[in-house]
Amino acid sequence: MNRRDFTLSCLGTLAAASLGGVAPQALAAGASGQRPAANSLPAGTKASTSGKPHIAFVLYEGMTALDLIGPAEVLAGEQFDVDFVWYDKEVVYAESRANKRLGLMPTATFAEIEQTNILCVPGTSNPYKQLERTEMIDWVARVGAKADWVTSVCTGSFILGAAGLLKGYKATSHWGVLQDLRYFGA
Repeated sequence: MNRRDFTLSCLGTLAAASLGGVAPQALAAGASGQRPAANSLPAGTKASTSGKPHIAFVLYEGMTALDLIGPAEVLAGEQFDVDFVWYDKEVVYAESRANKRLGLMPTATFAEIEQTNILCVPGTSNPYKQLERTEMIDWVARVGAKADWVTSVCTGSFILGAAGLLKGYKATSHWGVLQDLRYFGA
């Protein structure tokens, strides 16, 4: 086993253990100081087919690919079921300065995922434009309200804020727009 595989294994084990309720209080405590409730997914939910904790990564046009690929590479191990979610299963293009855009294929739609253990929203260079995507914001609000862990990378926190999931919590984002999170009650 190389160093990278060892690190991925340790991070995945820690995340899986925290969902099972055995994580240290410091890692599991939210802004309220309380541990997140263990969340068993209801029968019939696409995410519950294997019994493993489920991670839903939100895809959207113009997202920063690295904000998705980094966490997905670390967390998309055997200990989790992972879905990349968008409103349909057509290619979603990440932002790019290259002459060819990077396309990503969703594995599930908003209609298929009603609940998840971990919700992760990648960032973008233009978070304000994403706030117009009401179907995505509504889905993040519904699913995020029931998730054990709600996470974002960089400006993905704006999507969480627009979904009402940052009220009363400490949150962060890109330094250039950090002050704007206060608008969402963070």
